[in-house]
Amino acid sequence: MNDKSVQRIFLIVPIAILSFILFCGIVVDKSLANGTDNLRKRIGAELIIVPDGAESEAKNIIIEGQRGTFYFDRTVYNTISSLDGVADATPQFFFKSLSQDCCSSEVEIVFFDPFTDFLIQPWINKEYNKKLTKDAVIAGSSINVSDNGTIKIFGREYIVAAQMAKTGTSLDSSVYFTFEAQETLLKDAEGKGAFVLDEQKSTSVISSVFINIEKGRKTEDIIKEIEAKSDIKTDIIYPKKLDEAMSSSLSEIYTALHVVIIISVVLIVIILFCINYYIMSDRKREIALYQMLGASRVKVRRILCKDTVITSIAGGFAGVIFGTVVAIPFGDYIGTKLNMPYLGPDVTGVLSYYAVVLIITVAVGIAGSLYPVLFVTNLEPYIALRREGD
Repeated sequence: MNDKSVQRIFLIVPIAILSFILFCGIVVDKSLANGTDNLRKRIGAELIIVPDGAESEAKNIIIEGQRGTFYFDRTVYNTISSLDGVADATPQFFFKSLSQDCCSSEVEIVFFDPFTDFLIQPWINKEYNKKLTKDAVIAGSSINVSDNGTIKIFGREYIVAAQMAKTGTSLDSSVYFTFEAQETLLKDAEGKGAFVLDEQKSTSVISSVFINIEKGRKTEDIIKEIEAKSDIKTDIIYPKKLDEAMSSSLSEIYTALHVVIIISVVLIVIILFCINYYIMSDRKREIALYQMLGASRVKVRRILCKDTVITSIAGGFAGVIFGTVVAIPFGDYIGTKLNMPYLGPDVTGVLSYYAVVLIITVAVGIAGSLYPVLFVTNLEPYIALRREGD
């Protein structure tokens, strides 16, 4: 390996590191932003009513889409839906199943009322029949649907009436059944060895009630009515307040990411400046000979800048490829560790991030080599040759 190859490697490595940091930073930044935007769309309700003591567990429904095992009597829903000032109300029953035939990971099973539902439809790519039968389901985006449009849960096949769009949460591995299918499915679950709570076997219990309030009505008044007319103690989740808290946490994550990226850019520019200054000093004699043979300073600078661009692109590609291997497959893990909704980029998004990162790395590469190139090419050839010989 000659000296030029070694010098080029010394330039490629820091650029590749910068490219890796930039790509991973952009992917995490944009994926968190997409996940948060999806969260706002997914909330779909102004209030969520859950059993007393289930508030903390229920918040995971919003943040991660993970279902819990908490229940109260259906009379809570009947009371709420009949209140003056409640525009929409819909119940859901959560049952967390074991890994099933349709999926490699655990499936979240949800029972819902398609006639009152206003939460699931926005995530469905096509309209589904509101008269969903007990033999049909709505599947999350990660559920593997067979070629004949069915999935198998606890040994029984169900028709997939519609499939939801990707949300970036465990909703993607959820399957939605009508309440009519509850008794049959829980019996099938027991038959396959799944543990079913006695409380879950009752068809008179639900896990939560999602409600929207009529315009012009105060949330506080509705809450007071719920507390006054319901005989069962409940907890109330305020999705908008939770969204505000998450936005604050997200802002802190963004700040940390941006600080890391800015520091990385500054450090890499300094490192490249030092390496380029050494390399240019080492090539003074070669550059002086070019000029003595008739090459103008502008032409020599173009040649050197071309080398810098090629090196920067090579380092940039190395960094984004490694970043893709690290950031894309482990996106769900990153989201889980940050405890934030995380929706990774599609192919178009990844390619656009490649372009942005490569443009930045080329700009940084040029910035780190600009002064050394100008310094060496501004030297008079005879001075450069004389100093080289000293």
